[in-house]
Amino acid sequence: MLIVDFKLALFSFLLLLGSLLALVWIVARRHSWFDDDQVAVWQSFPLGIILWSPSNRLRFANRSAYRLLHAEPDVTATTGYAQLLQKIEADMSVQHFPLSLSPRLILDVWVGPLGSSRLILLRDVSKQRRREKDSQLYWSSVSHEFRTPLTSILSHLEVSRSENVPVEVQAHSLEIAHQQTQRLSNLIHGTLALERLKALAHLDKISVDIILVAEEAIAELILLAEAKSIGLDFHYHPPIPPVLGNPDKLKQLFINLLDNAIKYCQPGDSVTVSLTTLEDSVQCRVADTGAGIPAEHLPHLTQQFYRVRRDVPGSGLGLAIVAEIVRQHDGRLQIESYTEGDAKGTVVIFTLPILLTAV
Repeated sequence: MLIVDFKLALFSFLLLLGSLLALVWIVARRHSWFDDDQVAVWQSFPLGIILWSPSNRLRFANRSAYRLLHAEPDVTATTGYAQLLQKIEADMSVQHFPLSLSPRLILDVWVGPLGSSRLILLRDVSKQRRREKDSQLYWSSVSHEFRTPLTSILSHLEVSRSENVPVEVQAHSLEIAHQQTQRLSNLIHGTLALERLKALAHLDKISVDIILVAEEAIAELILLAEAKSIGLDFHYHPPIPPVLGNPDKLKQLFINLLDNAIKYCQPGDSVTVSLTTLEDSVQCRVADTGAGIPAEHLPHLTQQFYRVRRDVPGSGLGLAIVAEIVRQHDGRLQIESYTEGDAKGTVVIFTLPILLTAV
């Protein structure tokens, strides 16, 4: 998906560059750079445009150049302009280079002759660079998470194939290989589910009875909770109006939250789902009385593959999927957790917009 975006961005830029060069050629033929009509065209151009004299003195800079260089009112007095001038004067043959003005602002700079003058084009590529960095970090995380179970599977299969180890050890290795295979399968399915969610341009939404959705999710996990001696309760204050949403995704949201809560609870703990009507939304809460989550982990819980405890089975994708579903429903997500006191446990709160008109 990212590759397609980069190709589209590159194509758009080349098209824009071609249009600009055609305009430059036309203007050069007419020998009229700064009449009112031409200045209006230069000023409206989305790329930063700077013209230098043969001695590298500023002849013209459009509004985009001022904006990109954070220059007001004198573009030549800015740090960005000084860095640009220094880079070009250090190597007069340079034609294309990145210019990093801050950690969050990176410009793509093109330099070329225009008669006796020098034309400089500036393009903001900060978002593209951040996407590339995010993509690298993402695939690094994916490869790390996939490599761990794969390494375990291969090593334990080798043990199970050996004729010089006891049958009990072989059986134990096969069991571990099976567990890691299941973990790898969950990672793959979770990753694909999250990427499909992110790739959706539009999520189909209808009128949804959120009470029914919550009850269906609870019904799927009630036996698991009972098997672990964990109480699972459901409360709501009627009337609860219908919400605008996708019933399948909302059910997945509740299942992910309930599965997480049950997973981190001990026998005797409880999990409670509650619904409350607010002014323009329905507030949903999934609260447990488990051990709670240390405060330093809370800002990272919705990051992909982030796991607080490695001794509890999981992919680290459940809350990332929850956050994406809430985002696509124009809701708000809040996570609170305490490790001691009367409020010990974790509460996940999210809101869903009430259906105001017929869909």
